[in-house]
Amino acid sequence: MLRFAVISALLIVILAACGGGQDDPEGFARATATFEPGASTVDILFPQNGSVIYAEAITISGRLVGQPQQFTLQVLDLDETVLVESTLDEQPGDWSVEVIHGYTGDPTEIEIRAVPAGAGTTVFDRASVLISDVSNRPEGAFGAVVLPTDGDVLGGDLLLVEGRASGATENMLTVELVREDGRMVAVQTITLTNPYVIDEVPWQVELERREANGPATLTVYTDDAGGEGRIELDAIEVELAEAAG
Repeated sequence: MLRFAVISALLIVILAACGGGQDDPEGFARATATFEPGASTVDILFPQNGSVIYAEAITISGRLVGQPQQFTLQVLDLDETVLVESTLDEQPGDWSVEVIHGYTGDPTEIEIRAVPAGAGTTVFDRASVLISDVSNRPEGAFGAVVLPTDGDVLGGDLLLVEGRASGATENMLTVELVREDGRMVAVQTITLTNPYVIDEVPWQVELERREANGPATLTVYTDDAGGEGRIELDAIEVELAEAAG
C-alpha cells in the first residue's frame, strides 16, 4: 500500500497542476498555440490527465477536426527529453496509435503532446500522466473514490462521483449507493477506457438521489474474474440531503 500512497501523492500534484483539464502542468515549458481561422485542431482524449501508465506501451487516441492533418505525438519527460514519438497523417475523425515508451523506473511525470509535423512551437493539445515500471504496481484490482470524501453531505437530484481504478474485470466497475436501512438508492455500471487493464485511469458517474435522505454507503466494486462474487475497491459513508452541505 506504500507504493499506492506514494503514487497517489504524485497524482495530487499532477491534478492540481492540470486544474482538471488539459492545461499546462508546472515543470513543462509553455507553448502558446496559434491557429489560422478554419485550421485543423487535434485533441488528445486518452490517456486522461492523471492516469498512471504501468504497461510497456501507451495507446494515445483522440479526434481531428477540420482538414486532413499530419501531426506528431511526443512523449516527453520533465527535462523536455522526447522518450518516443510517432507521426500520423490523418483524415478528420477519430485516431489512435500505440507507442512503446521503454521507461522502466520509478513513478515520474511525463507529458504527451500533439504538435504539427515538422518545425514549429505550436501545441495542438497535451496530457499529463504518470509513468512507472510495472513492478511498482499494487497487485490485483484496486481503486478509490476521490469525490465525494468520507462523511460528505450530498444533495441535489444528481450526485457526481469521481474515482480511479486499475485491474477491473473486463474493465467494468459498478458504483452503488445504499441507504443505512439497506435499501438501494442508485446503482450504475461503468465501462472504463483502459486498453491494457493494468493502467490506473480516472472515471466519473452521476447517480440519481431519488429523494433519499440520511446516512448511506457509496461502494465501488468489480466482479470477480471467476464469477464467484465481487471485489470491493472502495467504500465511503455519506449523508444524503435535499441540498449539499
